[in-house]
Amino acid sequence: MGGGSGRCRTDGLEVRISTAGPAAGQRFAFLTLTNTSGSACHVRGYVGMLLLTASDHPIPTNLERLSPPGPQTVVLRPGGSAHARLQWTIVPGAGEPAHGACAPTPGLAWITPPDERAHLVVAWNQGVVCGGGHVSTTPLSPGPAPG
Repeated sequence: MGGGSGRCRTDGLEVRISTAGPAAGQRFAFLTLTNTSGSACHVRGYVGMLLLTASDHPIPTNLERLSPPGPQTVVLRPGGSAHARLQWTIVPGAGEPAHGACAPTPGLAWITPPDERAHLVVAWNQGVVCGGGHVSTTPLSPGPAPG
């Protein structure tokens, strides 16, 4: 870890979500956390996430933590980033309407950094999330999102 860096706090991070190419019925995006504080800090593990409508109404969100790979400690120097891959389906699941939207379309996401209670708010421009709000995520990895 080096430098005795403490855990990254929510107020010293910013979040971005970028589209990563679709597959049949599946959607992928990268979530990037960037250290905006003036000193190094570290993150380890998974972010938390809650999807909301554009008018701040929560949408059921079921975040699944994928492994392997398992969590690793990532040191973020000032301006440094860590990323995770998100995956979800746009195919209606059991109990969801087969025609029309399977669920309300999210407009925002609340992202909670690992080991934090406060969240960051980011626009969700990725479309609908079917399957009861199921989104899978990888643990945070070093560096900015690929692409």
